[in-house]
Amino acid sequence: MLRILVHLNEGIDVKIYGLKRWILLGAVISTLLFYLIGNVVVYKNAAVDQHEYSTKLLKQADTVTDQIVSSFHLADHLKVTSCSSDNIQKLRYIVSGSRYVEDIGFLENGIMVCTANQGLLKEKVQLPPPNFETPKKYKFYSNIKNRVFSKEVIDITQSGNIAVITSDSIFGQFSYFPPNFNYKLASSDGMHIFQDSKNTIEYSKFKSLLPHKIVSTKICSTKYFYCVFTNKPFTGIFFINDTLLAALTLFFSVIGGLVSYIIFFKKHKSKTIEYRLMRAVKDKKLYLEYQPIVLSKTKEIIGFEVLVRWKDRVYGQVSPELFINISEENYFYDKVSVFIIDTALQELKDILSENRNLYLSININNFEINNPKFISKLSQQVKSHHILTRQIKLEITEKINESFTCINLFSKKAKEEGFVISLDDFGTGVSNIQWLSEIDFDEIKLDKLFINGLFDDKNKLFFISLLNAISKLNKKIVFEGVESEDEYKYIYEHNSSNLIQGWYFYKSLPVAEIKKLF
Repeated sequence: MLRILVHLNEGIDVKIYGLKRWILLGAVISTLLFYLIGNVVVYKNAAVDQHEYSTKLLKQADTVTDQIVSSFHLADHLKVTSCSSDNIQKLRYIVSGSRYVEDIGFLENGIMVCTANQGLLKEKVQLPPPNFETPKKYKFYSNIKNRVFSKEVIDITQSGNIAVITSDSIFGQFSYFPPNFNYKLASSDGMHIFQDSKNTIEYSKFKSLLPHKIVSTKICSTKYFYCVFTNKPFTGIFFINDTLLAALTLFFSVIGGLVSYIIFFKKHKSKTIEYRLMRAVKDKKLYLEYQPIVLSKTKEIIGFEVLVRWKDRVYGQVSPELFINISEENYFYDKVSVFIIDTALQELKDILSENRNLYLSININNFEINNPKFISKLSQQVKSHHILTRQIKLEITEKINESFTCINLFSKKAKEEGFVISLDDFGTGVSNIQWLSEIDFDEIKLDKLFINGLFDDKNKLFFISLLNAISKLNKKIVFEGVESEDEYKYIYEHNSSNLIQGWYFYKSLPVAEIKKLF
Protein backbone atom coordinates (compact mmCIF):
# COMPACT_ATOMS: atom_id res chain seq x y z
CA MET A 1 0.00 0.00 0.00
CA LEU A 2 2.86 2.37 0.87
CA ARG A 3 4.48 1.66 -2.46
CA ILE A 4 1.27 2.50 -4.28
CA LEU A 5 0.87 5.79 -2.37
CA VAL A 6 4.45 6.72 -3.23
CA HIS A 7 3.75 6.06 -6.92
CA LEU A 8 0.58 8.14 -6.78
CA ASN A 9 2.41 11.05 -5.16
CA GLU A 10 5.21 10.80 -7.70
CA GLY A 11 2.63 10.91 -10.47
CA ILE A 12 1.11 14.10 -9.08
CA ASP A 13 4.55 15.73 -8.76
CA VAL A 14 5.47 14.80 -12.33
CA LYS A 15 2.15 16.10 -13.60
CA ILE A 16 2.63 19.47 -11.92
CA TYR A 17 6.34 19.85 -12.64
CA GLY A 18 6.59 18.36 -16.08
CA LEU A 19 3.57 19.68 -17.96
CA LYS A 20 5.02 23.06 -18.93
CA ARG A 21 8.31 21.47 -19.90
CA TRP A 22 6.53 18.93 -22.10
CA ILE A 23 4.45 21.57 -23.82
CA LEU A 24 7.51 23.75 -24.45
CA LEU A 25 9.50 20.78 -25.75
CA GLY A 26 6.65 19.77 -28.04
CA ALA A 27 6.33 23.30 -29.38
CA VAL A 28 10.09 23.51 -30.07
CA ILE A 29 10.24 20.09 -31.75
CA SER A 30 7.16 20.82 -33.83
CA THR A 31 8.57 24.16 -34.95
CA LEU A 32 11.93 22.60 -35.86
CA LEU A 33 10.19 19.86 -37.83
CA PHE A 34 8.14 22.52 -39.57
CA TYR A 35 11.32 24.35 -40.55
CA LEU A 36 13.04 21.17 -41.74
CA ILE A 37 10.09 19.81 -43.70
CA GLY A 38 9.08 23.29 -44.79
CA ASN A 39 12.52 23.85 -46.29
CA VAL A 40 12.25 20.65 -48.33
CA VAL A 41 8.80 21.67 -49.57
CA VAL A 42 9.95 25.22 -50.38
CA TYR A 43 13.01 23.90 -52.27
CA LYS A 44 10.86 21.52 -54.30
CA ASN A 45 8.20 24.13 -55.05
CA ALA A 46 10.85 26.65 -56.05
CA ALA A 47 12.31 24.21 -58.58
CA VAL A 48 8.83 23.41 -59.91
CA ASP A 49 7.88 27.09 -60.20
CA GLN A 50 11.13 27.96 -61.98
CA HIS A 51 10.73 25.04 -64.36
CA GLU A 52 7.15 26.00 -65.22
CA TYR A 53 8.13 29.63 -65.76
CA SER A 54 11.11 28.64 -67.92
CA THR A 55 8.91 26.36 -70.02
CA LYS A 56 6.47 29.20 -70.75
CA LEU A 57 9.27 31.65 -71.56
CA LEU A 58 10.99 29.12 -73.81
CA LYS A 59 7.73 28.38 -75.61
CA GLN A 60 7.24 32.12 -76.27
CA ALA A 61 10.84 32.47 -77.51
CA ASP A 62 10.42 29.50 -79.85
CA THR A 63 7.21 30.97 -81.26
CA VAL A 64 8.90 34.33 -81.95
CA THR A 65 11.98 32.66 -83.43
CA ASP A 66 9.80 30.46 -85.64
CA GLN A 67 8.24 33.61 -87.14
CA ILE A 68 11.62 35.29 -87.61
CA VAL A 69 13.09 32.25 -89.35
CA SER A 70 9.92 31.87 -91.40
CA SER A 71 10.25 35.53 -92.48
CA PHE A 72 13.80 34.89 -93.73
CA HIS A 73 12.71 31.82 -95.64
CA LEU A 74 9.75 33.63 -97.20
CA ALA A 75 11.92 36.59 -98.22
CA ASP A 76 14.34 34.20 -99.87
CA HIS A 77 11.48 32.37 -101.54
CA LEU A 78 9.98 35.65 -102.86
CA LYS A 79 13.45 36.73 -104.07
CA VAL A 80 13.61 40.05 -102.23
CA THR A 81 16.95 41.39 -103.58
CA SER A 82 16.44 45.16 -103.62
CA CYS A 83 14.27 48.02 -102.43
CA SER A 84 12.13 48.18 -105.52
CA SER A 85 8.44 48.96 -105.12
CA ASP A 86 7.66 45.32 -105.88
CA ASN A 87 10.07 44.03 -103.24
CA ILE A 88 8.76 46.47 -100.62
CA GLN A 89 5.30 45.07 -101.26
CA LYS A 90 6.67 41.60 -100.75
CA LEU A 91 8.17 42.71 -97.42
CA ARG A 92 4.81 44.12 -96.37
CA TYR A 93 3.19 40.83 -97.27
CA ILE A 94 5.65 38.98 -95.01
CA VAL A 95 5.03 41.36 -92.07
CA SER A 96 1.25 41.05 -92.37
CA GLY A 97 1.43 37.31 -91.82
CA SER A 98 3.59 37.45 -88.67
CA ARG A 99 2.23 38.41 -85.27
CA TYR A 100 5.55 39.15 -83.61
CA VAL A 101 7.46 40.58 -86.58
CA GLU A 102 7.01 44.34 -86.29
CA ASP A 103 8.90 45.28 -89.46
CA ILE A 104 11.28 43.83 -92.01
CA GLY A 105 13.96 45.68 -93.97
CA PHE A 106 16.54 45.35 -96.73
CA LEU A 107 20.28 46.05 -96.16
CA GLU A 108 23.00 47.15 -98.50
CA ASN A 109 26.51 46.87 -97.06
CA GLY A 110 25.17 46.89 -93.51
CA ILE A 111 23.00 49.95 -94.13
CA MET A 112 19.22 49.75 -93.80
CA VAL A 113 17.82 51.11 -97.10
CA CYS A 114 14.13 50.33 -96.84
CA THR A 115 11.54 48.61 -94.65
CA ALA A 116 8.05 47.25 -95.14
CA ASN A 117 6.52 49.92 -92.92
CA GLN A 118 8.70 52.92 -93.93
CA GLY A 119 9.31 52.17 -97.61
CA LEU A 120 12.49 53.81 -98.89
CA LEU A 121 14.21 55.46 -95.98
CA LYS A 122 15.04 59.14 -96.32
CA GLU A 123 17.71 58.63 -93.69
CA LYS A 124 19.68 55.48 -94.28
CA VAL A 125 20.51 53.67 -91.01
CA GLN A 126 23.91 52.24 -90.33
CA LEU A 127 23.56 49.23 -88.00
CA PRO A 128 26.00 48.96 -85.11
CA PRO A 129 28.21 45.91 -84.65
CA PRO A 130 26.02 42.90 -83.77
CA ASN A 131 25.73 41.86 -80.16
CA PHE A 132 25.79 38.19 -81.05
CA GLU A 133 26.29 35.97 -84.11
CA THR A 134 25.41 32.31 -84.48
CA PRO A 135 27.36 29.70 -86.46
CA LYS A 136 24.56 29.88 -89.07
CA LYS A 137 25.41 33.57 -89.60
CA TYR A 138 22.41 34.97 -87.82
CA LYS A 139 23.32 38.35 -86.36
CA PHE A 140 21.54 39.92 -83.40
CA TYR A 141 21.25 43.56 -82.48
CA SER A 142 19.67 44.14 -79.06
CA ASN A 143 18.03 47.19 -77.48
CA ILE A 144 18.18 49.40 -80.57
CA LYS A 145 16.72 52.89 -80.09
CA ASN A 146 16.14 54.61 -83.41
CA ARG A 147 13.06 56.68 -84.21
CA VAL A 148 13.39 55.80 -87.87
CA PHE A 149 12.16 52.32 -87.10
CA SER A 150 10.00 52.75 -84.01
CA LYS A 151 9.43 54.80 -80.91
CA GLU A 152 10.01 51.65 -78.85
CA VAL A 153 13.15 49.72 -78.09
CA ILE A 154 13.59 47.08 -80.76
CA ASP A 155 15.68 44.02 -81.54
CA ILE A 156 16.99 43.22 -84.99
CA THR A 157 17.87 39.82 -86.39
CA GLN A 158 19.86 39.79 -89.64
CA SER A 159 20.41 37.04 -92.16
CA GLY A 160 22.16 38.11 -95.35
CA ASN A 161 20.49 41.32 -96.63
CA ILE A 162 17.25 40.82 -94.74
CA ALA A 163 16.71 42.31 -91.25
CA VAL A 164 13.72 41.29 -89.14
CA ILE A 165 12.65 43.85 -86.55
CA THR A 166 10.88 42.70 -83.36
CA SER A 167 9.67 44.72 -80.40
CA ASP A 168 11.04 44.21 -76.94
CA SER A 169 7.40 43.99 -75.79
CA ILE A 170 7.01 40.46 -77.16
CA PHE A 171 8.15 39.27 -73.71
CA GLY A 172 6.12 41.88 -71.87
CA GLN A 173 3.95 39.31 -70.10
CA PHE A 174 7.09 38.03 -68.38
CA SER A 175 8.39 41.48 -67.50
CA TYR A 176 5.11 42.87 -66.18
CA PHE A 177 4.68 40.03 -63.71
CA PRO A 178 8.22 39.23 -62.60
CA PRO A 179 8.67 36.01 -60.59
CA ASN A 180 10.37 35.79 -57.19
CA PHE A 181 13.56 34.54 -58.82
CA ASN A 182 16.02 35.76 -61.45
CA TYR A 183 15.78 34.52 -65.02
CA LYS A 184 17.34 35.12 -68.40
CA LEU A 185 16.80 33.98 -71.98
CA ALA A 186 20.31 33.66 -73.35
CA SER A 187 22.48 31.82 -75.80
CA SER A 188 23.33 28.26 -74.87
CA ASP A 189 26.67 29.32 -73.47
CA GLY A 190 25.01 32.11 -71.49
CA MET A 191 27.20 34.77 -73.09
CA HIS A 192 24.46 36.68 -74.92
CA ILE A 193 21.28 37.69 -73.09
CA PHE A 194 18.11 38.23 -75.09
CA GLN A 195 15.78 38.82 -72.14
CA ASP A 196 16.32 38.89 -68.39
CA SER A 197 14.86 39.99 -65.06
CA LYS A 198 17.78 42.32 -64.28
CA ASN A 199 18.61 40.38 -61.04
CA THR A 200 16.07 42.15 -58.87
CA ILE A 201 15.90 39.63 -56.00
CA GLU A 202 17.51 41.13 -52.87
CA TYR A 203 17.30 40.53 -49.11
CA SER A 204 18.59 42.30 -46.04
CA LYS A 205 21.96 41.39 -44.54
CA PHE A 206 20.22 39.73 -41.60
CA LYS A 207 18.09 37.47 -43.80
CA SER A 208 21.10 36.66 -45.95
CA LEU A 209 22.69 35.05 -42.88
CA LEU A 210 19.74 32.69 -42.32
CA PRO A 211 19.93 29.09 -43.63
CA HIS A 212 19.17 29.04 -47.34
CA LYS A 213 19.81 27.21 -50.58
CA ILE A 214 20.46 28.30 -54.17
CA VAL A 215 17.97 26.78 -56.61
CA SER A 216 18.92 27.01 -60.29
CA THR A 217 17.42 25.56 -63.46
CA LYS A 218 18.40 25.48 -67.13
CA ILE A 219 16.04 24.49 -69.94
CA CYS A 220 17.21 24.70 -73.56
CA SER A 221 15.29 24.88 -76.80
CA THR A 222 15.28 21.70 -78.83
CA LYS A 223 15.21 23.72 -82.08
CA TYR A 224 17.36 26.77 -81.50
CA PHE A 225 20.55 27.97 -79.87
CA TYR A 226 19.27 29.48 -76.64
CA CYS A 227 18.26 28.40 -73.14
CA VAL A 228 16.31 29.77 -70.22
CA PHE A 229 18.35 30.09 -67.04
CA THR A 230 16.73 30.68 -63.64
CA ASN A 231 18.32 31.33 -60.31
CA LYS A 232 16.96 31.85 -56.82
CA PRO A 233 19.90 32.68 -54.54
CA PHE A 234 17.91 32.67 -51.29
CA THR A 235 15.51 29.74 -51.10
CA GLY A 236 14.12 28.40 -47.84
CA ILE A 237 11.37 28.63 -45.28
CA PHE A 238 12.81 31.87 -43.89
CA PHE A 239 12.43 33.61 -47.25
CA ILE A 240 8.71 33.20 -47.71
CA ASN A 241 6.34 36.01 -46.78
CA ASP A 242 7.16 37.23 -43.26
CA THR A 243 3.53 37.35 -42.15
CA LEU A 244 2.89 33.84 -43.47
CA LEU A 245 6.07 32.54 -41.83
CA ALA A 246 5.07 34.02 -38.47
CA ALA A 247 1.55 32.57 -38.74
CA LEU A 248 2.81 29.10 -39.69
CA THR A 249 5.42 29.14 -36.93
CA LEU A 250 2.76 30.03 -34.37
CA PHE A 251 0.37 27.41 -35.76
CA PHE A 252 2.88 24.54 -35.66
CA SER A 253 4.23 25.50 -32.24
CA VAL A 254 0.65 25.46 -30.89
CA ILE A 255 -0.02 22.11 -32.59
CA GLY A 256 3.21 20.73 -31.14
CA GLY A 257 2.28 21.97 -27.69
CA LEU A 258 -1.18 20.40 -27.93
CA VAL A 259 0.22 17.07 -29.12
CA SER A 260 2.73 17.08 -26.26
CA TYR A 261 -0.07 17.94 -23.85
CA ILE A 262 -2.07 14.93 -25.07
CA ILE A 263 0.98 12.62 -24.99
CA PHE A 264 1.89 13.81 -21.51
CA PHE A 265 -1.53 13.09 -20.08
CA LYS A 266 -1.79 9.79 -21.92
CA LYS A 267 1.61 8.80 -20.56
CA HIS A 268 0.69 10.01 -17.09
CA LYS A 269 -2.65 8.25 -17.29
CA SER A 270 -0.93 5.02 -18.33
CA LYS A 271 0.93 5.08 -15.01
CA THR A 272 -2.12 5.53 -12.80
CA ILE A 273 -3.29 2.46 -10.94
CA GLU A 274 -6.82 2.91 -12.30
CA TYR A 275 -5.66 2.85 -15.91
CA ARG A 276 -3.25 -0.04 -15.37
CA LEU A 277 -5.96 -2.07 -13.65
CA MET A 278 -8.38 -1.36 -16.48
CA ARG A 279 -5.78 -2.56 -18.99
CA ALA A 280 -5.04 -5.62 -16.87
CA VAL A 281 -8.71 -6.56 -16.81
CA LYS A 282 -9.06 -5.99 -20.56
CA ASP A 283 -5.90 -7.97 -21.35
CA LYS A 284 -6.80 -10.68 -18.81
CA LYS A 285 -3.69 -10.06 -16.73
CA LEU A 286 -5.54 -10.84 -13.51
CA TYR A 287 -5.20 -14.40 -12.25
CA LEU A 288 -6.85 -16.64 -9.71
CA GLU A 289 -5.66 -18.57 -6.68
CA TYR A 290 -7.64 -20.97 -4.55
CA GLN A 291 -7.36 -21.37 -0.77
CA PRO A 292 -8.40 -24.80 0.44
CA ILE A 293 -10.96 -25.12 3.27
CA VAL A 294 -10.51 -28.18 5.49
CA LEU A 295 -12.69 -30.08 7.92
CA SER A 296 -11.32 -29.73 11.46
CA LYS A 297 -11.99 -33.36 12.37
CA THR A 298 -10.32 -35.06 9.38
CA LYS A 299 -8.10 -32.27 8.02
CA GLU A 300 -9.33 -33.17 4.54
CA ILE A 301 -10.04 -30.55 1.90
CA ILE A 302 -13.77 -30.05 1.37
CA GLY A 303 -13.75 -26.83 -0.67
CA PHE A 304 -11.91 -23.83 -2.05
CA GLU A 305 -12.37 -20.10 -1.94
CA VAL A 306 -11.48 -18.41 -5.22
CA LEU A 307 -9.26 -15.35 -4.73
CA VAL A 308 -8.43 -12.90 -7.51
CA ARG A 309 -4.86 -11.60 -7.76
CA TRP A 310 -3.10 -8.85 -9.66
CA LYS A 311 0.64 -8.34 -9.95
CA ASP A 312 1.52 -5.15 -11.80
CA ARG A 313 4.87 -4.19 -13.29
CA VAL A 314 4.69 -0.74 -11.67
CA TYR A 315 2.76 -1.31 -8.44
CA GLY A 316 3.79 -4.88 -7.69
CA GLN A 317 1.40 -7.24 -5.93
CA VAL A 318 -1.73 -5.18 -5.34
CA SER A 319 -4.18 -5.96 -2.56
CA PRO A 320 -7.46 -7.42 -3.91
CA GLU A 321 -9.42 -5.21 -1.52
CA LEU A 322 -7.78 -2.16 -3.10
CA PHE A 323 -8.17 -3.05 -6.76
CA ILE A 324 -11.69 -4.42 -6.30
CA ASN A 325 -12.67 -1.05 -4.79
CA ILE A 326 -10.95 0.75 -7.68
CA SER A 327 -12.87 -1.32 -10.21
CA GLU A 328 -16.14 -0.48 -8.44
CA GLU A 329 -15.39 3.24 -8.27
CA ASN A 330 -14.46 3.29 -11.95
CA TYR A 331 -17.45 1.22 -13.08
CA PHE A 332 -15.75 -1.85 -14.50
CA TYR A 333 -16.18 -4.27 -11.60
CA ASP A 334 -18.66 -6.19 -13.77
CA LYS A 335 -15.76 -7.24 -16.02
CA VAL A 336 -13.77 -8.37 -12.98
CA SER A 337 -16.74 -10.38 -11.73
CA VAL A 338 -17.25 -12.07 -15.10
CA PHE A 339 -13.53 -12.88 -15.31
CA ILE A 340 -13.46 -14.46 -11.84
CA ILE A 341 -16.52 -16.67 -12.36
CA ASP A 342 -15.73 -17.71 -15.93
CA THR A 343 -12.10 -18.52 -15.13
CA ALA A 344 -12.79 -20.33 -11.85
CA LEU A 345 -15.47 -22.59 -13.35
CA GLN A 346 -13.25 -23.36 -16.33
CA GLU A 347 -10.17 -24.12 -14.22
CA LEU A 348 -11.93 -26.30 -11.59
CA LYS A 349 -14.65 -27.95 -13.67
CA ASP A 350 -12.82 -31.31 -13.81
CA ILE A 351 -12.07 -31.41 -10.08
CA LEU A 352 -15.59 -30.40 -9.06
CA SER A 353 -17.36 -32.69 -11.52
CA GLU A 354 -15.27 -35.65 -10.35
CA ASN A 355 -15.56 -34.84 -6.62
CA ARG A 356 -19.19 -34.04 -5.83
CA ASN A 357 -18.47 -33.36 -2.15
CA LEU A 358 -16.14 -30.49 -2.99
CA TYR A 359 -17.44 -26.93 -3.29
CA LEU A 360 -16.21 -23.62 -4.65
CA SER A 361 -16.75 -20.38 -2.70
CA ILE A 362 -17.21 -17.20 -4.72
CA ASN A 363 -17.31 -13.73 -3.16
CA ILE A 364 -20.10 -11.57 -4.47
CA ASN A 365 -20.73 -7.86 -4.27
CA ASN A 366 -23.40 -5.23 -4.87
CA PHE A 367 -23.12 -5.78 -8.62
CA GLU A 368 -24.14 -9.43 -8.42
CA ILE A 369 -26.85 -8.82 -5.82
CA ASN A 370 -28.48 -6.07 -7.89
CA ASN A 371 -28.22 -7.93 -11.18
CA PRO A 372 -31.57 -9.70 -11.67
CA LYS A 373 -30.08 -12.08 -14.25
CA PHE A 374 -27.02 -13.07 -12.22
CA ILE A 375 -28.45 -16.13 -10.46
CA SER A 376 -30.07 -17.64 -13.55
CA LYS A 377 -26.98 -17.02 -15.68
CA LEU A 378 -24.68 -18.49 -13.05
CA SER A 379 -26.92 -21.54 -12.76
CA GLN A 380 -26.69 -22.12 -16.52
CA GLN A 381 -22.90 -21.69 -16.47
CA VAL A 382 -22.44 -24.12 -13.60
CA LYS A 383 -24.60 -26.78 -15.24
CA SER A 384 -22.86 -26.34 -18.60
CA HIS A 385 -19.61 -27.39 -16.87
CA HIS A 386 -21.33 -30.44 -15.32
CA ILE A 387 -21.08 -28.97 -11.83
CA LEU A 388 -23.91 -29.14 -9.28
CA THR A 389 -25.30 -25.83 -8.04
CA ARG A 390 -24.92 -27.11 -4.43
CA GLN A 391 -21.17 -27.16 -5.09
CA ILE A 392 -21.13 -23.37 -5.48
CA LYS A 393 -21.12 -21.27 -2.33
CA LEU A 394 -21.89 -17.56 -2.65
CA GLU A 395 -20.21 -15.51 0.08
CA ILE A 396 -21.89 -12.24 1.09
CA THR A 397 -19.55 -10.12 3.15
CA GLU A 398 -20.68 -8.19 6.21
CA LYS A 399 -18.86 -5.18 4.75
CA ILE A 400 -21.28 -4.95 1.85
CA ASN A 401 -23.17 -1.68 1.50
CA GLU A 402 -26.54 -3.10 0.60
CA SER A 403 -30.01 -3.14 2.15
CA PHE A 404 -31.31 -6.08 4.15
CA THR A 405 -34.23 -6.48 1.74
CA CYS A 406 -32.02 -6.85 -1.34
CA ILE A 407 -29.74 -9.34 0.40
CA ASN A 408 -32.68 -11.39 1.64
CA LEU A 409 -34.30 -11.55 -1.82
CA PHE A 410 -31.01 -12.46 -3.44
CA SER A 411 -30.37 -15.24 -0.90
CA LYS A 412 -33.83 -16.76 -1.39
CA LYS A 413 -33.48 -16.78 -5.17
CA ALA A 414 -30.00 -18.30 -4.94
CA LYS A 415 -31.14 -21.07 -2.60
CA GLU A 416 -34.08 -21.86 -4.89
CA GLU A 417 -31.51 -22.60 -7.60
CA GLY A 418 -29.60 -24.83 -5.17
CA PHE A 419 -26.69 -22.53 -4.34
CA VAL A 420 -25.23 -22.36 -0.82
CA ILE A 421 -25.20 -18.96 0.94
CA SER A 422 -22.43 -17.92 3.33
CA LEU A 423 -22.13 -14.85 5.58
CA ASP A 424 -18.52 -13.78 5.16
CA ASP A 425 -16.25 -11.68 7.45
CA PHE A 426 -18.63 -11.98 10.40
CA GLY A 427 -17.65 -9.60 13.16
CA THR A 428 -16.15 -6.89 10.92
CA GLY A 429 -19.13 -5.23 9.30
CA VAL A 430 -22.71 -4.19 9.79
CA SER A 431 -24.64 -7.47 10.09
CA ASN A 432 -26.99 -7.76 13.06
CA ILE A 433 -29.44 -10.11 14.74
CA GLN A 434 -31.92 -9.56 11.89
CA TRP A 435 -29.38 -10.86 9.35
CA LEU A 436 -28.70 -13.99 11.40
CA SER A 437 -32.33 -14.69 12.20
CA GLU A 438 -34.14 -13.80 8.98
CA ILE A 439 -31.66 -14.48 6.16
CA ASP A 440 -31.30 -18.18 5.61
CA PHE A 441 -27.51 -18.42 5.61
CA ASP A 442 -26.09 -21.93 5.31
CA GLU A 443 -22.74 -20.93 6.74
CA ILE A 444 -21.07 -18.25 8.84
CA LYS A 445 -17.42 -17.38 8.24
CA LEU A 446 -15.70 -15.88 11.25
CA ASP A 447 -13.07 -13.27 10.46
CA LYS A 448 -9.47 -13.50 11.67
CA LEU A 449 -10.44 -10.83 14.21
CA PHE A 450 -12.64 -13.44 15.89
CA ILE A 451 -9.75 -15.92 16.22
CA ASN A 452 -7.53 -13.25 17.75
CA GLY A 453 -10.29 -12.40 20.22
CA LEU A 454 -10.45 -15.98 21.51
CA PHE A 455 -6.83 -15.68 22.67
CA ASP A 456 -7.10 -12.15 24.04
CA ASP A 457 -7.38 -12.26 27.85
CA LYS A 458 -9.24 -8.99 27.96
CA ASN A 459 -11.95 -9.91 25.40
CA LYS A 460 -11.80 -13.70 25.60
CA LEU A 461 -15.05 -14.18 27.55
CA PHE A 462 -16.98 -11.99 25.13
CA PHE A 463 -15.81 -13.91 22.06
CA ILE A 464 -16.37 -17.29 23.67
CA SER A 465 -19.92 -16.29 24.58
CA LEU A 466 -20.50 -15.05 21.03
CA LEU A 467 -19.08 -18.27 19.59
CA ASN A 468 -21.39 -20.37 21.77
CA ALA A 469 -24.36 -18.31 20.66
CA ILE A 470 -23.45 -18.70 16.98
CA SER A 471 -22.96 -22.43 17.42
CA LYS A 472 -26.57 -22.79 18.58
CA LEU A 473 -27.82 -21.46 15.24
CA ASN A 474 -27.03 -24.86 13.69
CA LYS A 475 -25.05 -23.25 10.89
CA LYS A 476 -21.76 -24.44 9.53
CA ILE A 477 -18.95 -22.32 10.93
CA VAL A 478 -15.74 -21.52 9.06
CA PHE A 479 -12.81 -20.03 10.94
CA GLU A 480 -10.71 -17.77 8.69
CA GLY A 481 -7.09 -16.86 9.26
CA VAL A 482 -6.05 -19.92 11.29
CA GLU A 483 -2.26 -19.78 11.36
CA SER A 484 -1.08 -21.72 14.42
CA GLU A 485 -1.47 -25.12 16.00
CA ASP A 486 -2.95 -23.59 19.18
CA GLU A 487 -5.67 -21.93 17.14
CA TYR A 488 -6.42 -25.19 15.37
CA LYS A 489 -6.60 -27.19 18.64
CA TYR A 490 -8.97 -24.70 20.23
CA ILE A 491 -11.32 -24.85 17.25
CA TYR A 492 -11.14 -28.66 17.08
CA GLU A 493 -11.85 -29.03 20.79
CA HIS A 494 -14.77 -26.64 20.62
CA ASN A 495 -16.41 -28.48 17.73
CA SER A 496 -14.62 -30.97 15.49
CA SER A 497 -17.15 -30.31 12.73
CA ASN A 498 -15.98 -26.72 12.29
CA LEU A 499 -14.26 -25.79 9.04
CA ILE A 500 -10.88 -24.12 8.89
CA GLN A 501 -9.33 -21.82 6.32
CA GLY A 502 -5.86 -20.42 6.88
CA TRP A 503 -2.14 -20.67 6.45
CA TYR A 504 -1.86 -23.36 9.11
CA PHE A 505 -3.01 -25.83 6.48
CA TYR A 506 -2.74 -24.07 3.11
CA LYS A 507 -1.99 -20.72 1.60
CA SER A 508 -3.82 -19.75 -1.57
CA LEU A 509 -2.55 -21.86 -4.48
CA PRO A 510 -2.60 -21.59 -8.27
CA VAL A 511 -4.80 -24.06 -10.08
CA ALA A 512 -1.85 -26.25 -11.08
CA GLU A 513 -1.01 -26.85 -7.40
CA ILE A 514 -4.67 -27.52 -6.58
CA LYS A 515 -4.79 -30.20 -9.26
CA LYS A 516 -1.72 -31.87 -7.74
CA LEU A 517 -3.64 -32.21 -4.46
CA PHE A 518 -6.17 -34.40 -6.27
